[in-house]
Amino acid sequence: MAKILVVEDEIALRETLVEELTDEGHLAIEAGNGREGLERLTVDSPDMIISDITMPEMNGYQFLRSVKEKHPEHEFTPFIFLSALSDRSDQLKGLRLGVDDYLTKPVDFDLLMAKVELNLRRQIVQSKRAKSVPAPAGETAPKAAEQENLTAIEKLAAIINQNQGRLLVGRIETLGIEDLEAARAGESAEIAAQIQQLAIGVLREQLGLENAVHMLPPNALLIAFADQDQDKADSKLRELRDAIWEASFSQWNDEAIAAATTQSAVLTIDPQRPIEDEAIFAEIDERLRREKDAAGAADRATLLDNHRSKRLFALKLLTPASAPSKIKMLNFEKSVLMQNRKLLNERRYERDFLLDLYASLFKRLAEKKAFRQAFANGAMLLPIRFDLVDEADARDRMIELCKDLKERLGTTIIIELIDTPDRFHAHLDALKPLPIGGQVHFVELRRLEQLGSLELGQLKDMGVAFFTMRMKHVVQQDPAVLRHLIQTLHDSGVKFCIKEIPDGRLAEAQQFGAHLYSMH
Repeated sequence: MAKILVVEDEIALRETLVEELTDEGHLAIEAGNGREGLERLTVDSPDMIISDITMPEMNGYQFLRSVKEKHPEHEFTPFIFLSALSDRSDQLKGLRLGVDDYLTKPVDFDLLMAKVELNLRRQIVQSKRAKSVPAPAGETAPKAAEQENLTAIEKLAAIINQNQGRLLVGRIETLGIEDLEAARAGESAEIAAQIQQLAIGVLREQLGLENAVHMLPPNALLIAFADQDQDKADSKLRELRDAIWEASFSQWNDEAIAAATTQSAVLTIDPQRPIEDEAIFAEIDERLRREKDAAGAADRATLLDNHRSKRLFALKLLTPASAPSKIKMLNFEKSVLMQNRKLLNERRYERDFLLDLYASLFKRLAEKKAFRQAFANGAMLLPIRFDLVDEADARDRMIELCKDLKERLGTTIIIELIDTPDRFHAHLDALKPLPIGGQVHFVELRRLEQLGSLELGQLKDMGVAFFTMRMKHVVQQDPAVLRHLIQTLHDSGVKFCIKEIPDGRLAEAQQFGAHLYSMH
């Protein structure tokens, strides 16, 4: 996780940038212009700055110049200009002032996130180079060869000693043998060992020699970081996790096998304690596990409370003429919706727990007269996570929950599959109509590439009547390509819905020619 300062005067775009960065696991800090940006820079000390150019009070050029002249501590902080100024002369001006990267509006968010990760990696390299400058006369700088010859125990002891007992530790866990057995029966132990070797290779390639690394059989790795900056450590853990994912996916071409999770924490170890035995790593891991369990329990409690008690809305879907359709979308208010997404994206939860969330939600809907009235004489569009219908056991329970809700509400239930995998054309079985009775199917897209090689006629045959896309994802697509796709879908009997449209941007969304729209 990196701390990123977003300086942008256009409120809707700034909110979208913050939301996208948060979805990627970063901490986003907001400012409305360069002057506010300088204030946040002093208080928050970000790892990266993304700034517009044309802003009131202090524009992007003035802001960049002030950062370079007045804040030498941010010499290596990546700075990305984000602007509608696309002329070559404008880009050259920014580059001459020292900007690290440049992206023009409308924003391609996939490209922006790639640039964010690239510049964060550059920052780490530059910082290491700065630290590797020879020490002043009379001081001794550690040599790479000496670091390479130290054992993990010796490195751990040195880190604890240098930081007076403060230990920043990270954990990367690949898929366990039980999960691997479900994915590749009979090969689980062999694949687990191969993944561990791939992971060790990634760590050797991308981690500095000063960090202590220890393997935790059967499927985890522990890292004690020499650098005590937790935000940088979290960012590095994500980078390592992604590299392990890419290496594993390249070998097995299986998203499930490539899955990995990360965790970090700051622990306190008695600096006077002799560190001589590898049992210390097991002790550290146990403390991490306890912390993870406590944090996980708190997150579960928050999710359950949100689904049981937080305010719900019946959002109207609008036709191209802005008239309300008979379909209404069930949703939380924006702040709760974003909290739920964040918690669900950060952790892997068992299917039983996720089903319990839906059971709690359905119980509320069935018991409240207001909800029965809200969806009377129409239909409820109900978002269902894709991973709850792609396996028989979970799908059977979800079917029973939906049947019960349909009977108790006395309304039509329309399923929208959300959080669909990037390659969901490889999961066709999960796209077959759920036998709940008479409903049409919506499937959420994040990128057009998710369509893969699907035949549009095949989608219609499987009961997929609509594709939906959030407004923040719509603006990432090529407008001409998206308009053509929407028309092609419509001609094939599969319509398009744009949802979560921010206030004041309905007209912008309607320019794409979709069939239905919903506000945030």
